[in-house]
Amino acid sequence: MTSGRGFGRRMDLIKADTVTADICRICKDTPSQYVRGRAMVAKAGILTRSDLKKAVRILRKARREFQREAEVAGAYNRVRERVRISGDPALERLEGRYTDLICRGEYGKAAKVVRRMGRMTAGLGHPIEASMSIRDGARAIRVSNQSGRTVIVVLMVARADNREVVLTPASFALQPFGTKTVACSGEGRASLDLRIDYRDGDTDRTVSTVLTPAGASA
Repeated sequence: MTSGRGFGRRMDLIKADTVTADICRICKDTPSQYVRGRAMVAKAGILTRSDLKKAVRILRKARREFQREAEVAGAYNRVRERVRISGDPALERLEGRYTDLICRGEYGKAAKVVRRMGRMTAGLGHPIEASMSIRDGARAIRVSNQSGRTVIVVLMVARADNREVVLTPASFALQPFGTKTVACSGEGRASLDLRIDYRDGDTDRTVSTVLTPAGASA
């Protein structure tokens, strides 16, 4: 029959093997302060309860860091596309700082940088909608995104009747530039596709909208 002490020692060995495998897997890409712990745990000499407790503490800390890194990386992935389309040099610098902080294992600071990037790009990358009233000489198209922020006003209506709408750029952001004529249906409605730019991002987007006579609902 196995003695209590021998059985406990055997369980220590089993636990040490499990901890060794886990810490080698989890610590593979974690910061350098865990490399020493990984090397210690990987030694065949981890037999005592004291060594096992040290290994478990290192493993728990590594797991927390691993989970924290995954959370920060997930948050960054959610804003990365908005950062890319914004073209803002300040955001690019923040992105570089985020990368440096992750490499140093400073996940708390990296999370703050990601939150800041999220605030700076709020509204970008959302589906955008446009609404227009056909009205001679009025600034006509109001483009908004789902966050409710108006992005840009792009056109003026030069002339409108039940057959066609003649549009001219108000100042910028219509591609191609120049007068655009859109045919109307019998009710004075017309479909329009625009290429617009974000005022703070210089990113082309296509917007579809329905033109309706002033006072009518789209």
